[in-house]
Amino acid sequence: MSNILVLGYGNPLRGDDGIGWIAASQLKERNQDANVAIQTCHQLTPEWAEEFSQYDLVILIDADAQGEPGEIKTRSFEAASPYHEPINHFSKPETILAMARELYGKEPRAYIVSIVGETFGFQESLSPKITALLPELVDSIELIIRNEAVPDPIT
Repeated sequence: MSNILVLGYGNPLRGDDGIGWIAASQLKERNQDANVAIQTCHQLTPEWAEEFSQYDLVILIDADAQGEPGEIKTRSFEAASPYHEPINHFSKPETILAMARELYGKEPRAYIVSIVGETFGFQESLSPKITALLPELVDSIELIIRNEAVPDPIT
């Protein structure tokens, strides 16, 4: 099995934006594979480039604000090419991969699994709709880990 990083990110104090943290927490409880590292952070920053370069596969978990609330989206992504985005406090996943490639010589395969949120206000809990879909989201991430391939899009 490949060396895999699962990274849930977002703001757990902004309702459904905390889905990455909660899904990562549930994955930690369910996954005992030593080849799978599961972490959380508030946002993607340039510092993640070195971490990404240490893995064969990176799976990001995030909330999405575009689409029908509850829609689960899975997509692969590649490094931005050529890399020339300014470094700031938040970076796109494609930029972090490009930095991993250019600074550390390795670009892992990468996927982002997201769910369209319903509520992004100041609250520490997910909306009921997103809470109900959390098991399906976690299952789809586990499927990628087991098969190292993206499942058919789930809607």
